[in-house]
Amino acid sequence: MSRNKNKKMIKKMKAVSITFAFYLLSIKFIHEAGKELVIHHQENKKIEALSDEVKESYLEELSFAIIENPTIHGELREKCNQEIRSLMASDVILLKKQEKKMAHRLRTIDFENFNKEDHQRALSVILFGHDDIFSQCVAASLTDYANEESESELGSLFGTLCYPISDEVLELLFINGEEGIKERLSEEYNVPVSKIEEMFDYLSYYEEKENEEDKKRIKSIFENECAKLLMNYFQEKEILDPLDQLLFASSIFEGNISFQHNIFRNHFLFILRDAEYGEYNRYFNKYTRLEESLFVYQQRLIKLIEDKGAKLDYDDTDARLLFYLYYLSYSNNSEEILAIEDASLLSEKIIEEVFTDKEDNQLNKEFLYAYFSNGSLNIKEVTGQHFSLYSDPYSLALFFEYIQCLKEEVEDGNISKEKIDTYLAVDRTWASDEEFRKLYEDALEQEKSLFASFSILPNEYEPIEKAKSYFLEEK
Repeated sequence: MSRNKNKKMIKKMKAVSITFAFYLLSIKFIHEAGKELVIHHQENKKIEALSDEVKESYLEELSFAIIENPTIHGELREKCNQEIRSLMASDVILLKKQEKKMAHRLRTIDFENFNKEDHQRALSVILFGHDDIFSQCVAASLTDYANEESESELGSLFGTLCYPISDEVLELLFINGEEGIKERLSEEYNVPVSKIEEMFDYLSYYEEKENEEDKKRIKSIFENECAKLLMNYFQEKEILDPLDQLLFASSIFEGNISFQHNIFRNHFLFILRDAEYGEYNRYFNKYTRLEESLFVYQQRLIKLIEDKGAKLDYDDTDARLLFYLYYLSYSNNSEEILAIEDASLLSEKIIEEVFTDKEDNQLNKEFLYAYFSNGSLNIKEVTGQHFSLYSDPYSLALFFEYIQCLKEEVEDGNISKEKIDTYLAVDRTWASDEEFRKLYEDALEQEKSLFASFSILPNEYEPIEKAKSYFLEEK
């Protein structure tokens, strides 16, 4: 072969190589671009599935499907409706094709043989079309979430297992399904999928057993195995945040804190036991991993103010709680408290004045946590506070309401009568007006209020006739 022919051949080979390389790069670029396009499309689908409009349309179709199936009736129909509503209200991502399958099952399956004891099994079939342990765990979790009940053991154990992927489990649930969730758990725990399968086997054994001792034994084995998995998870994280540290101090690791997680809820629940406050709950947001206990309890305080703030019946512990918190807030900042006309704003001010690090008259946050968790009112903490009692007739009248509340605490055995006598033994040179002092003394003696009516929201007071001139003059 001549030298010229060799040169031509080499040029052709170079040209082919360059073309092929360019082709490969083009294919890679197209593949990456296509992959990015698919991911973008999937993300848009997920965002769309979370929209109120889409969820409302799903709810309407699924609700009609329940009505159209004559074998779903009575208590089962009521429960199905409640749980479908709760499913749509949650952060779960349900794509159109999954919703269509669910609607089809609701319309076509014969539920006549499902009695109320089989409700969880029926819900499993509605959600996934079958009744294995994974679907039972999801059904149990949804039932607890829908009914706002304390967590079932099965739902809570499942939630504990899902701890490392708690912020993505509702996205995976119907899109990636059972296998996708198990794969993600194996990745986070750094164990084979077979180990995750084994954990679900334990849950299956637990659910099948009827004897309480057997269930207790299997639960203990599951938690021991879960502790080992979590140790793997913690080692991979290296640094434990406050949430991890609380979990590490839980009963899973033989601590005295109970942990509960329902995959449909937006928070983790820790149940703490304290000698002074009893058993109370703390909440952590599963997405931000920050504590939101005070926010949770503030919402309950708002509802209590709305329900009972307009009429304070001191026979009711709720009313006494509201008065104590109002009085403490008023003692700190009377002008702002008196100007508030909204339950939400009043609750915010109470939290700011009473439960944050201000100068005086503050209570521990656990005071509020304990009351809304177990109903115990730590009256010792309330009576240990300093009140600005003697500045004006209105303040004095509030002090008398406070004494009336404490008398109820004596009746309930929460404090001794001597505690009230200590308050009443204070030097009473506070009233410069002799007539008003006499009015106050008589009211104390006769156990009468200086208010004909009183409420914290709306912030209204109507003094008794004899006290009107003093109140009106002051106000």
